[in-house]
Amino acid sequence: GPIEEVTEITTVTKDDEAPETTVSVREETQPENDQTEIVELPEEFTVEETTTPEGKTKHKKITKRIIKKKVGPKVETTVIKTEQEDNEKPVVSIHKTEELEDETTTLLQDLTKPDQAEIIQEEPETVSVTKIKTETGEIKSVKTTKRVVKKKKGRKNEVTEITTVQKDDETPVTTVTVTEEQVPEEEDTKPVEIIELPEETTVEEVTPGETKQV
Repeated sequence: GPIEEVTEITTVTKDDEAPETTVSVREETQPENDQTEIVELPEEFTVEETTTPEGKTKHKKITKRIIKKKVGPKVETTVIKTEQEDNEKPVVSIHKTEELEDETTTLLQDLTKPDQAEIIQEEPETVSVTKIKTETGEIKSVKTTKRVVKKKKGRKNEVTEITTVQKDDETPVTTVTVTEEQVPEEEDTKPVEIIELPEETTVEEVTPGETKQV
């Protein structure tokens, strides 16, 4: 299969000491069948009506989005459910499952028929960890995970950003924001190609007592 070069840059900082940076480069062989396909099923919208003991009628709006991502033989399913009762603040929950694709699993290409699913684009997931100091002087770690999914709708892109923040062993908090961005007419839909020029290294020697201006 094709070879992918992976460059890993790690910077470690201990308190007020100077940061130490290490760089490692390795090559990985990608399997021929390791192709990623992502589709989003049509959004589901339901309204539930309940009656309280006092005889008051309440309505709960439930919106469900299902995103399926196929990587090699595996299918990852992400369900984003939003529940809102009357004028209360909406509650968002995210459930992710993974299964191996076999003869009983619906192939993603069967889901991409007109009016059944939309092909979408997902950017690589980003994970960052920061340290914060509480009022008591305790150091806590905050892990932030972000997923960005883009879906083309006419001349616009619908961007869904899923952010999960977790402090140490506390329950993670997930927020979902959906925005629209205009697609320029001259925008090229081809993948962006990145070219890095050869690294340049120079060594300058200066004689003691000599003044050098740069």
